[in-house]
Amino acid sequence: MSKIIKHSAVFGIGNIISRSIAVLLVPLYTRNMTVSEFGIFSAGLTLYIVLNIIMKGGAPAAMLKIYVENKENRGQVLFVTYSYTLLTSLLIGLVSFALSGSFIDWLIGAGNFATYAIIILSSFAEAMIEVPLNVFRAKEQSRIFAVFSIIGSILTLAFSYMFIVILKMRINGAFLAMFLAKGIVFLLCSIFLVKDFSFKWNRSIASEIFQLGTPIVISGLSLWLINMSDRLIITNMRGGYEAGLYSLGNRIGTLLNIIILTPFSLVWGVESMKIYYNSKNKKDRFASFFIRVTGLCLIVGIFLSLFAKEMIMIFATREYMKSFIIVPVISLSNILYVMYYFHTFYFMIIKKTYLLTFIIASGAALNIALNISLLKFFDYRIVSCTNLVAILLIYLAILKSTSGRLPFDHSFKKVAFGFVLFVLSAAIGLIENMIYPIVLKFVVFAITLFFILKVFKLDSIVYPIFKKLKKSKA
Repeated sequence: MSKIIKHSAVFGIGNIISRSIAVLLVPLYTRNMTVSEFGIFSAGLTLYIVLNIIMKGGAPAAMLKIYVENKENRGQVLFVTYSYTLLTSLLIGLVSFALSGSFIDWLIGAGNFATYAIIILSSFAEAMIEVPLNVFRAKEQSRIFAVFSIIGSILTLAFSYMFIVILKMRINGAFLAMFLAKGIVFLLCSIFLVKDFSFKWNRSIASEIFQLGTPIVISGLSLWLINMSDRLIITNMRGGYEAGLYSLGNRIGTLLNIIILTPFSLVWGVESMKIYYNSKNKKDRFASFFIRVTGLCLIVGIFLSLFAKEMIMIFATREYMKSFIIVPVISLSNILYVMYYFHTFYFMIIKKTYLLTFIIASGAALNIALNISLLKFFDYRIVSCTNLVAILLIYLAILKSTSGRLPFDHSFKKVAFGFVLFVLSAAIGLIENMIYPIVLKFVVFAITLFFILKVFKLDSIVYPIFKKLKKSKA
């Protein structure tokens, strides 16, 4: 079990660095694009993600299971997965090109075929690179996985600077950088793996990939509808300017996912199973994990909400300052998302993942319906509120589905107290024209940090670390 956790941590290094590079790219985008251009780019990025989900066909994820079980024909598994992903990606790419005349303006808010074409090519490269990276996961070559992920991130940063800043290609340059970086890493990975291939088509493997992969596509699209479709809807209904404002505020609010959810998700899938099957006091351990993870989320969310204005000044120009108002709402949504994610492992245990998919899909449908209905009367800020409502209802549905079979103390009084501190801190962060605003915000953060450390039992983790640091310095 410790081996799995160790590999998960190493695998996560590449993902965390990739997300960190994505954060570093935000100032590059915002300072070299107008707000409207950034809004169109964000809508294009949304299209890029959904095309990537469909192009993969669920094959890279399905390959993990088939590779582990099929020890005799692993060379064929690799070849068929490569071929299957290539065929589905080319098919979806050709269909996307065929539909370009009707959908370019609606999808990305700009009748620019060149931009649309580069987005499709970038999605193709992203879909293909998932195959070798998942092969490294299947072979437990975590260090190689991390190395190639880091190379891809560095290339993305370098190409982005060249195309956006030096060559002034703006939106097209951003997507072209993604295409080249992912394409180069895909070729390098494939050269590294070609010795393991068995160049023989296996119909039964292809059939199994289809059966396992298709539901993965549906689940992936459902999550996309919740997390990303808002930018397309805003671009189509309110224009690129409002989409740009929303996108930046959303990116700052979702920093919580990079800081908390990414490392947590890498170990929780294993740790949750270990606790459920092996621990004699699993109720206490689940309760302890839940309250502490929630406390960590509140700390990060309060910091983001208090210093939203300052972070926007770092990431962008004053033209984007209006977007700070949605950061607390997005942060709160992400806190609820982490709380929801805490319970999802149980659906795997009881083999009812279809129920989880139904709940997420229902939340996604509600979210889209609310966005389309309310954006006729309100601006982009209403979308952050509809996302919060959808995530809250999803969490409550998940909680109701698991609480009877997975009973443990959620300490909801403490959670409610933490939410009160969050709301008060967010309100202070929104106040205009304060005297010594930075000083006041740091004082408020210090006070809330003290209470959260005590109430959410994080002091027992933090204080020993400080003691060890003091001893090491001495």
